[in-house]
Amino acid sequence: MVSEPWEGGMLKLLGLCLVVLLSACSNYCYNFGIDDNKAMADTSNFRASIEIVSGEGDVYPMNAYRLSIFNYTYEDIEVDWNKTYFICNGKIKGKFMFRGDDFTKRNAPKAPSVILPQEKLVKVIYPNALALCSPDCLNNSMIPDGETGVDLTLNVDGYEVKTQLLISKSTCKAEKK
Repeated sequence: MVSEPWEGGMLKLLGLCLVVLLSACSNYCYNFGIDDNKAMADTSNFRASIEIVSGEGDVYPMNAYRLSIFNYTYEDIEVDWNKTYFICNGKIKGKFMFRGDDFTKRNAPKAPSVILPQEKLVKVIYPNALALCSPDCLNNSMIPDGETGVDLTLNVDGYEVKTQLLISKSTCKAEKK
């Protein structure tokens, strides 16, 4: 009787190779603080939150923030992008850019975003400090470990209101069992 090549020893050898190959791959775990990858500020005028995301169509994981702001008031609220900063481990590391921005003009002044009364703004924002440019594409590298986030400036009812939204993140090698 002739045995099939995948029976017995060959199948075991293939399984062993697969196990060795998979165990050699690097595994990562992502530990977030402040409400599992989200930071929020809730006031009588607005609710603002951020979470770390991978921007749409981006190659790098976790390279942007999704900023959400809900306007509780009956007046417009403005996001002042020229006074809104990327915070990394307690230090201001520049401003933000948006999908489609020209890399060479990423630090140019930006018009404010207006949030209408009782409406919500949701915007994916990329830290300028992490911008990578190649001849054919623009991407941001991964948001670094540590406490990072947004130093947000809003104009609410004629007043400048600042709030910090911070997330504590660490990337670590998974423990092998």
